[in-house]
Amino acid sequence: MPNVRDILRRFRPAAAPGPAATGGVPADRVAEREAELAPVLALLEDVERECAQLLEAARAAATERRAQGDGQVEAVLAAGRRRADEERAAAAAARRGLADEEAQRVVRDSQDEARRTIDVGRQRLPGLVSAAAEQVRLLLSATDDDRGAARPGVTVRPARSP
Repeated sequence: MPNVRDILRRFRPAAAPGPAATGGVPADRVAEREAELAPVLALLEDVERECAQLLEAARAAATERRAQGDGQVEAVLAAGRRRADEERAAAAAARRGLADEEAQRVVRDSQDEARRTIDVGRQRLPGLVSAAAEQVRLLLSATDDDRGAARPGVTVRPARSP
């Protein structure tokens, strides 16, 4: 009769492929691992579900925060655009004010120059009128034979008859 050792040897896991070995039951390592780890993995199922819930909640929170951030970005951009428009309008008004001041200054300077020119004209006018009157008197007092004579600064041409 076979001894106990020989009987148990038959149930010993078989070795990897290779040379022939003593007979035995092939070992199912996958089944052994599953049997060994099944209780431990069963304990982790609750943790896995909780992790999945936490991950889903985090994704939802991230989506919500992203939407809020997008809304805030739009609000900041809109406020920036409004402020830029206001600043442009203020700068344009300032430039118009400077241009108006410059135009007023140019008008004042032009009016001052016109007054000076008029004053100079008024000062010179009596002398010019006197000189013109003197020339006219000389022309009128000259006799017909004197009219052809050359005088410094005066050229008189005889009138043409029709």
